[in-house]
Amino acid sequence: MQQLLDLLNTAIEETRRVRSDDKQLILLGTSLLHPADAFMSLWKELAPKMPKFQIRLVQLQEDLNSRNREYAMLGRSSDLIVGTFDSTTLKQSFSAIQLGAYHFGIAVRSDNPLAQLDEITYSDLTHRKVLMVSTGISEKNDLVRSEMLAAEPSIQPIDTSGRYDINTFNETVEENIAMISLTPWKRIHPNLVTVPLKTSVTVPYGLLSTKFPGKKTADFLHEFTKLVPTETQSHS
Repeated sequence: MQQLLDLLNTAIEETRRVRSDDKQLILLGTSLLHPADAFMSLWKELAPKMPKFQIRLVQLQEDLNSRNREYAMLGRSSDLIVGTFDSTTLKQSFSAIQLGAYHFGIAVRSDNPLAQLDEITYSDLTHRKVLMVSTGISEKNDLVRSEMLAAEPSIQPIDTSGRYDINTFNETVEENIAMISLTPWKRIHPNLVTVPLKTSVTVPYGLLSTKFPGKKTADFLHEFTKLVPTETQSHS
């Protein structure tokens, strides 16, 4: 009897292994700046309805030769990433399914007087240096920059060399300056406090792929978009 049970258990495990091997593996890139939490919460609900696919998280690497850094690795080290996008981003060979929107904030060192505010207005930044990505990388960031300088011309934008990396946060702390930040970056650096910025501008975020992702990823996205609630879904 025990031998029969052992054989049965072996057969069950083998079946599970085969089923797992038959799944289409989708590589989802993740990093400090591109957390996958929003998608993974959704995937917990959708996974039983998409049994052909399995998600594997991979650590995103940067392409330091590109102003888009981790975005430039799409289709190379990962099939998909969760990231921000706007028309500027999408013109650079990316496609997106919107999952939500991030809000802007101002990150400052915890001992900076701005850290004590409940909300920061542009007038609070008068004569201050503000770290942000340079123009042409993000349409939404450019919009905030224009808004900010129109309201307070004395503000001094300090440009990064591309999209943010961990050194951007370190620079904010070491120089004790302000930095344009977004919702998911609130806890990246323990010495930074992020205060909401008073602006109506938000940044859409979602599931990003290359415009020609290959059959496996294209099949996944096709199934995914059929199941995602219509109020969440937005094709670009």
